[in-house]
Amino acid sequence: MSITKQYFMDGCFDGYHYGHVNAILQGKLLCDTLILGTHTNEEMTEHKNDPLYNYSERIFMLKYCKYIDMFVGNVNYIVSCETLDKFNCSKYLHGNEVLITRNGENGIDTNVINNRYITYETTNGISTTSLLLRLYNYSLKKEITFNNNFDYLTNIYDKTIKYNLINYNNSKKIIYLEHSWDLLNSIHIKHVQKIKDKYFEYNLVAVVSNYDNEIYIYNQLERAIILSSIKIIDNVIMKSEYINNDEIYINLNNINNEYFLNFNKNDYIMNINFNKFKKKINL
Repeated sequence: MSITKQYFMDGCFDGYHYGHVNAILQGKLLCDTLILGTHTNEEMTEHKNDPLYNYSERIFMLKYCKYIDMFVGNVNYIVSCETLDKFNCSKYLHGNEVLITRNGENGIDTNVINNRYITYETTNGISTTSLLLRLYNYSLKKEITFNNNFDYLTNIYDKTIKYNLINYNNSKKIIYLEHSWDLLNSIHIKHVQKIKDKYFEYNLVAVVSNYDNEIYIYNQLERAIILSSIKIIDNVIMKSEYINNDEIYINLNNINNEYFLNFNKNDYIMNINFNKFKKKINL
């Protein structure tokens, strides 16, 4: 009889970007059961940096991630064997970068590193710091630098789609939801949840579109990766021509549609206090 692998992963997961998605998926593929924890804003401020998003927003996004088998909040920033034992996890998963606290200490207990430590590849081209810079440039109407390594992003996207198709039910009809899905957050997900509740017998397939009048925080592939990890979304495509005419199609960007997604990205970003993060993004 094979031994079930139950592993632990933690982090701030600030902003829930495609680097988080790739990290969590890598963790899930290494074990049978992935338990993921996050830290309070106070814990993050004490040991590392002030988070961009509040604790409730970060928790909300993680609870909708389909790769997480069990979510736990309010975990200690310093990972110890006691933490792993508390959640019956044999191994701790972390990206292959050095984790240092604000005081210059190792953020992982030595006993964990020596005996119960597994690393995965950290995602290139994105971090919470680089996301902050994108948001700041957007607020000033400056050029935003994306990850334009499309082969790299396509590889991650393909992994997320492959995972989606494991449980995809081909016998169900499809409802397509078109939107740009930029800067995905709880506003988007609460809106989609209402649609999912109504069309619960359908596969919900999100269409990631570009619109000429919109400035983006993430490029199309980056957005598709983030969106594909959300558990109420069964699959993601980037080409509307794949849609069959006999399926239900809803454009959430159409203000005349009853399901119009009223998310003002400009107002959302303007509410960020960038002065608080000037040192972090070297302003």
